[in-house]
Amino acid sequence: MKLSAGEWFNKADEDYTVAARESKASPVFHNIVCYHAQQAAEKMLKAYLQELDIKFMKTHSLLKLLELLKTADVFMVSFQDSFAFIDDLTPDIRYPGPGVTEADAKRALEITEKLKAYIKDKMK
Repeated sequence: MKLSAGEWFNKADEDYTVAARESKASPVFHNIVCYHAQQAAEKMLKAYLQELDIKFMKTHSLLKLLELLKTADVFMVSFQDSFAFIDDLTPDIRYPGPGVTEADAKRALEITEKLKAYIKDKMK
């Protein structure tokens, strides 16, 4: 694994750990779970892009990062609907308003868990 990719992945793992820990807290702050799940997924994608020597722009959009990965790893397309779900949550977790539900937080964390396992395996 390239050093820069490893640094991105380590940052992603910190966000994932915070999301997973918060999901077991009492009370659970669902916005925080979703925020750190989104951040973890974003940084995992950036780690993978670094590993593949694919340049990326400054963005928080998982779908925009996916576009860059599609040709290098066609399996990543299977995450498209999941990334759209997380991208759609972003305004709700960052700005005042109704926020997200427990189900949203659970799904966001599950998506991030699957992405983490996949990218970790690919970057061995």
